[in-house]
Amino acid sequence: MFFFHSHPGVGGLAALRASTGPRQPSVHTHASHQAGPAAVTKPAAPTSPAPTQLPGAATMATLGTYLAQSASVRPTVQAAIDGVETCSRSPGSGQATLQQAISTRQHILSGLAGLSPAGLPHGAQLIARLNTAMQDSIAADQDYQNWMASFATSGTCGENPATDPSYAAGQQESIPATAAKNAFVNLWNPMAPSYGQKTYSSTDF
Repeated sequence: MFFFHSHPGVGGLAALRASTGPRQPSVHTHASHQAGPAAVTKPAAPTSPAPTQLPGAATMATLGTYLAQSASVRPTVQAAIDGVETCSRSPGSGQATLQQAISTRQHILSGLAGLSPAGLPHGAQLIARLNTAMQDSIAADQDYQNWMASFATSGTCGENPATDPSYAAGQQESIPATAAKNAFVNLWNPMAPSYGQKTYSSTDF
């Protein structure tokens, strides 16, 4: 017995190929590939707390201003005294320089009179000691002014100025002025850096 195997004809093959066709590579799309880089949200910067102001900071700042004013005239006082003593400056010029220092210190005294110590550690003592230092400094400056006035009329270059009563009084007044300044800076200097203020010595202002 013979068996015949049927084969698809040409038309059948064509139909088969048409139905299947060449396979195309599948395309997979992903949203993450199509979209641009995701926006990165930066965390908010931490908010720094406002610096805590130390008690009495305003009063301390005012005292610092007064010290700077006094320090600005302090070198001119000694220069005027030395200049008149050595005859390198006229007595009138020396008196005018001392008057500027006196006016500056009187201005500081006026300010201290209305300055409140409230809240500032040792505030009342600081104000009182600076007040005393300014008063004693003014008294010394005025004594030196009187010496310069006497020197202008009767003094001669080369003589010992300590023989003049006003010059001697100025030297004596300088002793309590320096003591008051030392008492002030003993309180001021340990506190000053914490308040952003300068430290001083008794010869600075």
